[in-house]
Amino acid sequence: MADTFVVSSAQDSGDATFRAAIEAANINPAITEIRFNVSEPIQLLSAIQYLGQQSLVFVGQGVQIDGSQLVEGDLLVTKTGASLTFYQMTFNQSPNRMITVRIPTETVGEVSVLLQDVTIRRAGREALYIADHLVLENNVFVGAPASIKLTIINGVFSENGLKDSGSDGVRVIEFGEGDVVVDIRNSVMNGNGDDGLDLAENDAGDMDVYAQQLSVNNNGAFDTNNAEDGIDIDEAGSGNFYLVLKGAQVNNSSDEGLDLDESGDGHMIITLRDIESNNNGDESVRIDESGAGHIDALLFNVTSNNNGDDGMQIRESNAGRISLNFIDVNANKNEKYGIRIGQFTDNDEIDPEENLGQVLNGGGITVDENALGTHFIQGVIVR
Repeated sequence: MADTFVVSSAQDSGDATFRAAIEAANINPAITEIRFNVSEPIQLLSAIQYLGQQSLVFVGQGVQIDGSQLVEGDLLVTKTGASLTFYQMTFNQSPNRMITVRIPTETVGEVSVLLQDVTIRRAGREALYIADHLVLENNVFVGAPASIKLTIINGVFSENGLKDSGSDGVRVIEFGEGDVVVDIRNSVMNGNGDDGLDLAENDAGDMDVYAQQLSVNNNGAFDTNNAEDGIDIDEAGSGNFYLVLKGAQVNNSSDEGLDLDESGDGHMIITLRDIESNNNGDESVRIDESGAGHIDALLFNVTSNNNGDDGMQIRESNAGRISLNFIDVNANKNEKYGIRIGQFTDNDEIDPEENLGQVLNGGGITVDENALGTHFIQGVIVR
């Protein structure tokens, strides 16, 4: 029968504390819920590590966890592949990562992490870091067969990754055969040192992302010599890349607003609807498929103005097909092309023609076809 451990003390250690709850769950698999009943902030003096195998639910009831006194280590770490759920919690200030989920390479099935009504601010590195891999000799990565499922509802991840090396707000890295499945709603990822949201699937699994009502602004400012994105999503294996993004503001990133890449055999199936992505250092939207797959994208009511490169760039550098449907797309006053669509193999950053940004005045559409595939464009409306 499942047990609940009630945290009623705001002390760092001792009876009825957060630390005592984790220590109890580490040795008693019947404990599947930790419920907080404290009104004062809990100030942790050292990191906490969850070692249990069972899924664990944290019912915060508005609790505040303060990691400002930690000297080293991530605030909360698990390395067992257990699924975690967090409700109604606020985490403030940590010298390193706030929540780290490391998945052992032998893990199968699905590892689920859910955060609802959770705020994480001022972690020195990532607010939330989920990874399934080990790094072996010669920089070889080995991942787990398990899929990773991340759900965020009403989350705030802001001002993280501003320590001695820029880090993302939320980062998920998958190197095994499993999928990465992400559902994010009504959430904020603003002012982080590197990417606001960074998702990477590097093997045979799919990248499957649904997100709506996001604020992802002012990210990537930690190091001006290493610009980063608002949202960076990569699929590098044979799996497909699925993205539905509705109702998002992705402005003022130091590099791209949306950086979407597929470099394996999989296809990219993308819907962007009601998106504002302006004043980014590079493109507002970059979709890049460099493997054998196709690009199929619908862009509806997307604004892309005043960006430091093309407004939007959609590139297929192999034999795949580009099929696009643009409805009510606004791309004005960008440094280079308004919208650049191409099947080409050159790196646009060294394309000498792109030095003509002032002449082009950031408007219109250019279509290049220097590769083997074909392109289809429908319903283009650019204002």
